[in-house]
Amino acid sequence: MFFFSTREEIGLYHYIIKSIKLKIKKKYNIETILYNLPKKITLRFIYFFFFNLIVLNIFRPKKIIKIKYRNCLIGRHVLAHVYRDTSSYKNSFSFYKNLIKSFIMGGLIIDHAYKLSKKIKFAYIDHIGYLNGLYFKVFLIKKKIIFSNGYPRGIYFLDASMKINKNFEIEDIIKIEKQKKIKNKINYKKNSFIKKIIKDPKLVPWMKSTKFIKVKNKKFHNDLKEITHVIYTHSFLDGQLWFGYDGFLNMRDWLEFTIKRLDNSKNKVLVKAHPNFYNKEISQYSTIDKRIFDKLFKAYNSKNIIFLNKPVENKILLKNIKKNTILISHHGTSLLEGMYSGFKCISSFSTIWSDTFQLTNNWNTKFNYKKILNKDFNQLFYPNSSDLNEVSAKLFNNPISEYGKRSWYKIVMKKFKNKEKLYNKLMKQKAKNLILSKKNTRELVNSIEKDIEQIKLN
Repeated sequence: MFFFSTREEIGLYHYIIKSIKLKIKKKYNIETILYNLPKKITLRFIYFFFFNLIVLNIFRPKKIIKIKYRNCLIGRHVLAHVYRDTSSYKNSFSFYKNLIKSFIMGGLIIDHAYKLSKKIKFAYIDHIGYLNGLYFKVFLIKKKIIFSNGYPRGIYFLDASMKINKNFEIEDIIKIEKQKKIKNKINYKKNSFIKKIIKDPKLVPWMKSTKFIKVKNKKFHNDLKEITHVIYTHSFLDGQLWFGYDGFLNMRDWLEFTIKRLDNSKNKVLVKAHPNFYNKEISQYSTIDKRIFDKLFKAYNSKNIIFLNKPVENKILLKNIKKNTILISHHGTSLLEGMYSGFKCISSFSTIWSDTFQLTNNWNTKFNYKKILNKDFNQLFYPNSSDLNEVSAKLFNNPISEYGKRSWYKIVMKKFKNKEKLYNKLMKQKAKNLILSKKNTRELVNSIEKDIEQIKLN
């Protein structure tokens, strides 16, 4: 009985994988862990690859996104990987070179996963929104016990042999789901944590090192009262296509489409830059995000389309814009702040919460999105308050999520002094001298293992 991992036990993964192995060991005996096994190209994939090359599908991202190989949406994971690679933004040649390379890598992973599925029972898969998600999909089809971790959850697992639909994609696993049972239904209280985030955005884990500026310009505050729409931007590199495909290949496509549809004399649109575009501490990604945003600013800045090219806290906007201003985001939690503050919102159905919640005026195709953008304020609906309370509670009050007190990351960091410096070293996997004593490691692993969540899907 084998356990396969897409990660070696170093850095933060030293503790994640040890905790998962302990979880498994309580019920099963692990013979060995398999990691970094060689992948072999197959005749089946060679035929598949050259067919798509000849018909030019590989050079057409809108075609690639729908391509399946052995029941896996290979194109979706390939594109997510390519848009994440910083070298893809150098020029067209680099983009298509990465596209072809990633397409081949995706095929190798799928064939490798099917081969592995004959001898493994358990797997740990990291970053399932990118190429590794193809391992996740194959092991789902082959009814394995799969572990992973990632926003909006902590560390979790699902037993795919328990009547889970083979047609599920990753978003069906990781999204926040609505409570289905009418009997014994929980009444969620209005979540106070959203109010705290509005007041202090650094409570959001990935905003801790963000530096905001104070806007004292009275004209800026007065101009906000004329705004009809606010568009919250996203990273153009991170997390593309994680929560489903809605007609847009990436966040740049979505943002440009939105701006063009709203650019008319009736509207006064504010395009708000993500604060982390100015945060150099989160590596080269912010540099490229800022570069792309600046290009869009030069192309579309006008009387009707105003770009807020500064790291400004959301509370400044929410306090100064009119209550009939429409807030738009692809999938950002800024909308939760907006909904809490009494605004109508527009988003994709590809968000961290299931579209069974009545929260935003959402779309799943470009055609539907165009229709929604053409609506005026009175034609849009407000969020359902009980749905907002439920999503907020499940996201912010979950003790083992990234916001929770028992988050695996917080548990690890408590064991180290000089947290930020050690965290950076751990993330870079320079962990040889950062391993705790056997006693502390055992205590840490036991603590994390207790809070590994089992996902049960209907």
